[in-house]
Amino acid sequence: MKLVFLHSSDTHGFLLPTEYQDKDNYNAPFSLSRVSAAIKAEKEKYGADNVVVTDSGDCLQGSPLASYAHTVKDFSALEKFTDAYNEVGYDARCLGNHDFNFGLDYLTYYIDNNKADIINDNILDEETNVPAFGREYKIVEKNGVKIGLLGVTTQYIPHWEPKENVEGLKFVSAYERVKHYTEILRPQVDVLAVMYHGGFESDPESGEATEPHRGENEGYKILTEIPEVDVFLTGHQHRRLNLVTKNTAIVQPGYRGEAIAEVILDIDDQTKKINGMTTKLIDTKDYDPDQKIVDTVKELDQSTQKWLDHPIANLSEPAPIENAMKGRLEGAPFVNLLQQMQIWFT
Repeated sequence: MKLVFLHSSDTHGFLLPTEYQDKDNYNAPFSLSRVSAAIKAEKEKYGADNVVVTDSGDCLQGSPLASYAHTVKDFSALEKFTDAYNEVGYDARCLGNHDFNFGLDYLTYYIDNNKADIINDNILDEETNVPAFGREYKIVEKNGVKIGLLGVTTQYIPHWEPKENVEGLKFVSAYERVKHYTEILRPQVDVLAVMYHGGFESDPESGEATEPHRGENEGYKILTEIPEVDVFLTGHQHRRLNLVTKNTAIVQPGYRGEAIAEVILDIDDQTKKINGMTTKLIDTKDYDPDQKIVDTVKELDQSTQKWLDHPIANLSEPAPIENAMKGRLEGAPFVNLLQQMQIWFT
């Protein structure tokens, strides 16, 4: 039998196919609405009983629509925002570092209203040392095959967030927690998959270091030191990755919903052992936006467009950037204005 994983990550609140730079352009080659359409098409192709749908976080922040939703203080905009993600039909998800940007109350509402199980193994309550939210793991059964799902997030979040956004939380090594829960979960399942909002500190194939090994990304360590992991569903680095190495299928589907990642496992019907595995990325630009998501966020999108049209300042004279490279090297009126604002506010 075929067991299929469909994975998204780092959609960053781009629910509709627009960058909001041209208010009439809704033809951008990305978005959650295109992700949803691609996932639903693949589920129909393989049959829902053969498919596991996952996401590795960074959903709450990034797009103008996401920023506008945060300005609506009664969470009514966040409710519609969350409804859009619920429409995709995820089996399980983990959180990303940017999901903490708007504070814990905002994040908690999002978690509590998410229909998919949030799997969290390494963000702990600092007093009890148990996961602060979500589930420690989930076992999904598809056609008699038991799939274990773990979820971890980069431990580097306290380096980026103000104290109040992580108050009461303890962020520990993703590697250490995957190792711990693998010992518990692996004997119970036929296939073990890890959702990780993190990437690779070394090249997955050659092992050559690609960044300082400071703990932000622990993907290579997990890959090489926890061989029990069959499927590694990653994010955070906005890379496009799909490969099989060290008997593990690895994927990462880029940024803003430009692609979904697909892992196909060939499972022996009798033994439930993995006979083979393949990976690929499916570009979402080839799929029309899911109309249910478009309808869900229509009013939220219209409010975002009005919000973006609101004047915030008047300049005494035009400040164009005639040459982007020259502006970076020598400065330009608009670049200088932004830098002066940053200096003033900080």
